[in-house]
Amino acid sequence: MSHSQLPGHVSVITGTACYEFLARDYGVAGVVAGFEAHDVLQALLRLVRQARPAIEIEYGREARRIGFVTAAHLGRVALRTPFGTRRVLDMPVGELLPRIC
Repeated sequence: MSHSQLPGHVSVITGTACYEFLARDYGVAGVVAGFEAHDVLQALLRLVRQARPAIEIEYGREARRIGFVTAAHLGRVALRTPFGTRRVLDMPVGELLPRIC
């Protein structure tokens, strides 16, 4: 079984769903973790304890599973609003640039 430590700072934005193909298709176990020594050690411990390949979150301060794929909105992102309704997220237009603060 292969394994990897996945970047926590990126996963805050993307969630963990984008890594699940690693475990499902390639048998690679992964743990989303931060970069502090404690985070890295906790991630390594979780990797060692995995019985079968899975993607887990050790960087629980921020990274979360943010959604799931459904047939209702193929190729699009549907958001649940605070009012309990759903709304399809508009596709970005123009040049995509990272936010620089």
